[in-house]
Amino acid sequence: MAEEQCEKEHGDHVAICDCCAAMWTEVDAAKVETEKLLKMLKIDKLPIPKKSTEKKAAK
Repeated sequence: MAEEQCEKEHGDHVAICDCCAAMWTEVDAAKVETEKLLKMLKIDKLPIPKKSTEKKAAK
């Protein structure tokens, strides 16, 4: 939704703000659920993901 409005020259700023606020809420909820899962699995800290060294051809 926000992408569509951003592509327009004079997009609906209210729609963009609403979409961003909804995404923020979803990210916060996901963080809470992730913390619960890590606690349940007795994982103190996840390692930082590393980039792959292999270069795969785009399909």
